[in-house]
Amino acid sequence: MLLGEALRDERREKGLCVDRGDCFLRLGELAYTLADYQQALELSPGDCVVPRRVAAALHEQGQRDLVARQYRQAESRFSVAIEHEPQKPLYYLCWARAHLCLRRVEKAEALLCLAAIRGMCLHTAITQSPSGAPLGAAAWLDRSGFCLR
Repeated sequence: MLLGEALRDERREKGLCVDRGDCFLRLGELAYTLADYQQALELSPGDCVVPRRVAAALHEQGQRDLVARQYRQAESRFSVAIEHEPQKPLYYLCWARAHLCLRRVEKAEALLCLAAIRGMCLHTAITQSPSGAPLGAAAWLDRSGFCLR
């Protein structure tokens, strides 16, 4: 409440926007979180920390969308999260999951490759089935319950 009052008085302070966005994030109010982070980005467009926070909030929203089976919305949120933080392999994995749920297997596999390129060390289960035979990335994702049905 006090942070909201401070923001009403001082709209040009990036730090207050970020702090209030962090508070909203902890409360699970992702729409308000993103609004405050966006305002912080507008106040300081060259900042390198705020885009990471935006990406994290979008990732969280995308995860919620996946659980709610809103796959197109999730795909969109993960895509924008990657625009804000392209070096985070987790976002590519989640984006791949959304594509797999939309039955876009080739796109999902390509995104898994991008995640690996970004430095993610994928578990050997991606490349081998329990019998030791090669296993495609989409088959691993599907076998592991990666896509909710």
